[in-house]
Amino acid sequence: MIFGSSGNGDQSVFEIVIKTKNGNEKLSLQSTKGQAELTALSAVLHTEELLKKTHENKVYFSHQLHQPSSLLEKLKAYETINIKSSR
Repeated sequence: MIFGSSGNGDQSVFEIVIKTKNGNEKLSLQSTKGQAELTALSAVLHTEELLKKTHENKVYFSHQLHQPSSLLEKLKAYETINIKSSR
């Protein structure tokens, strides 16, 4: 799952660790409107990808739907989501 939660919508921070040839990079992702906004945005992003592509045997894993750079650009464009990067 990219952004999943059964919580009550309180603010959450997701930390994503990206392994590169030069070490690890961490992205912290936070919505100023809370967890519910990230869950709703995730549903929209997944739906957009599913409508664009045909998936073999109609089987897919949610983390495989997105190209990392495309997903990052969509998140950066969303004004209530804060992204911090550290190495």
